[in-house]
Amino acid sequence: MSTTMSFRLVPTAQAPREARARVRAFLTGNGATRPDDGSQLQFVSALLTSELVTHAVEHGDDEIDDFQLSLGLDAGTLHTELSLDDMSLPIDVPPSDDRQIAYGLALIDSLARRWGGNHTGHGTCLWFDLDVDPPT
Repeated sequence: MSTTMSFRLVPTAQAPREARARVRAFLTGNGATRPDDGSQLQFVSALLTSELVTHAVEHGDDEIDDFQLSLGLDAGTLHTELSLDDMSLPIDVPPSDDRQIAYGLALIDSLARRWGGNHTGHGTCLWFDLDVDPPT
């Protein structure tokens, strides 16, 4: 059975912290982790979610009011998706000394099982998947 949750975030400096708290609560509330267990899943999911949101806050349009973060848990996979209407974000930029926008995406690339992004007809969608093992 699939479990999902979506919420809107305002693109401020506090948005990554709120997103981290939401993904931790989502995992705990759905039995994927235990409260404050300090598991790798808790750490990596919060880190990568924070990177998605930070990327949107730092490199998005100043005029955007909010964006949507969706979390899904199904068949041993956490799927996290950030949707931004009316905004185009960089998606596949190789890291270099003068292009620091790509470091967060490189981190996602190195830790997620799969990840991607696309420019939709009305904005940008960035996502990643992580494997979820039952807590021990």
